[in-house]
Amino acid sequence: MPKRTKKIIVYLDQNFISDMAKADSNKRVKPEFKHIYELLHEGFLDEKLVVSASWFHEVETSLSGELKKRIVSYQNYLGQVRLNFPEGVRREQIMAFASRFKGNTDIDPFAIDIAFNENPDKRTRMLNIVVNSNLEYFDFRNKRLQTAKALESLHQIIIGSNISYNEQFKTEMNDQRRCCLESNYDYLMHLFNGDEERMMEFIMSDMFDKIPFINIEAKLMAFLLTHFKNRAIKGSDPTDIDIISTYLPYIDVLATDKFIADRITELGIASDYNIDLFDARTNKLKLFINYLEEYLQSSQPVNVPSISIFVLPDPTIKEKSFELFHTLGTSSISHINDKDEWADIYGFDDGHMPEYRLKRGPEIVCPFYGLQDVHVIKIKPHLSFDETIKICRKKSRSSKFLIIDKYSELSENFVLGLIAFNESLAASYNGYKVYTK
Repeated sequence: MPKRTKKIIVYLDQNFISDMAKADSNKRVKPEFKHIYELLHEGFLDEKLVVSASWFHEVETSLSGELKKRIVSYQNYLGQVRLNFPEGVRREQIMAFASRFKGNTDIDPFAIDIAFNENPDKRTRMLNIVVNSNLEYFDFRNKRLQTAKALESLHQIIIGSNISYNEQFKTEMNDQRRCCLESNYDYLMHLFNGDEERMMEFIMSDMFDKIPFINIEAKLMAFLLTHFKNRAIKGSDPTDIDIISTYLPYIDVLATDKFIADRITELGIASDYNIDLFDARTNKLKLFINYLEEYLQSSQPVNVPSISIFVLPDPTIKEKSFELFHTLGTSSISHINDKDEWADIYGFDDGHMPEYRLKRGPEIVCPFYGLQDVHVIKIKPHLSFDETIKICRKKSRSSKFLIIDKYSELSENFVLGLIAFNESLAASYNGYKVYTK
């Protein structure tokens, strides 16, 4: 399948995220998880990839107890894009394929907005607002155990009856047709203008069989129920199948557990959707690391600022830090020639930068850059000029950058001028030096 985004989209199984969150404090966690997290974080900040979050992550996180806050923190450092609610994605798939069955070839069943609530290629922001859904009260764990228990009873009957995979796959597809009609009858009837006969032709057609979540779910469930005589169905199995069948067509990389990864490979699902697949086995973790390192080295950022501004920890700047960063931050984005342009702002922190308390919130402490969108670069005191320039050239994602090395009052149009005239900037601008990367 052709890529529909410029950034690669990564989906991490909850176990991957949990192990990343525990990597610093739990010696039993493989060190590769920490390395993978660092690479994903680097790729996210560099505008090269995004790790998507979903409803399933929220549910899994709610079951994580004391680790919950740490997991949420790690997720925020890897991506700011959410996948849509699973039922909505599935309905959109059905309606898109039904529309194509009617002859509307302009409909793309794999359009990225079917799966995502925002464009994954959007610019990365330093701040991300997360709402605690408090899903702990819904008793998901017990419900999963009940589902797994019911499936295991069916599993034993099917194994005892020697039902083949192909036979069970047909049964699963028939169940999918029935469930589709129960859940989407009114939507489909509206699409087919009340023509129930034509609607049923779609339900029984080869086009229906190609709907991704239906086809993938039927394959995985049929395989699970007809194999593994000595393995009982686990509470996580149905959830894994839900995740994969719903979101796999919209992602580029999937990292999951060994069992489900092997099933995806065996059934040809990964190759059907051109997915790079990794799991938690040590050799596969190393392959994942190699994959990310090669990708980050060979790819270019999707979003690039017009100019980068580096603010040094000069004593005069420390005295007026809040005001300076407020002026820079509140004017760092402009709409020029029908395009959003922006300046990346970097603040050097030598360990002695001031803090501020908001006047209306005495308990709220703000860092030296206040509430602005700033990339912080921690350095040792008394960094040499050559070392400073070297850091700036390495960090800057724009072709030119400006260094603010002392405080002076800036006009409201200071950053706007940098953005608007970045290609024709001279060696200095308002008394500050401009450098070429």
